Amino acid sequence: MIEPALLNLYLRTNSPYDQIFGFVESGEPVDLTGYTIEMEVKRSPTGATLATITPTVQTPSADGQWLLSIPATTIDSIYDDVVTNANNGQPITVQHDVILTKDGVGGVWLVGTITIEKGITNG
Repeated sequence: MIEPALLNLYLRTNSPYDQIFGFVESGEPVDLTGYTIEMEVKRSPTGATLATITPTVQTPSADGQWLLSIPATTIDSIYDDVVTNANNGQPITVQHDVILTKDGVGGVWLVGTITIEKGITNG
């Protein structure tokens, strides 16, 4: 089994996150034709799922690029599910993995943390 790569993200409430990433192997883009991508966010590996996000493969898929788009409402919801009265306003950290699936066979390609800070500006 190939060891998943590390991807740590830093997000803020009240603000969407959009970033294009690329998979490269031996200096060449990984052809993502036929792949689906799913990210799960949890407090811990055995915890309940806080969010499921479906990144999109970019065109042309042979270039190995994919878009991770997380709406502000999803980021806010994750933060609100984790924060308590004692730490309201403080950053929270949750875990994620990214699974790529093709022809019914999937594997974890990325793992890491997501740190979410409370945004100052609303809207």
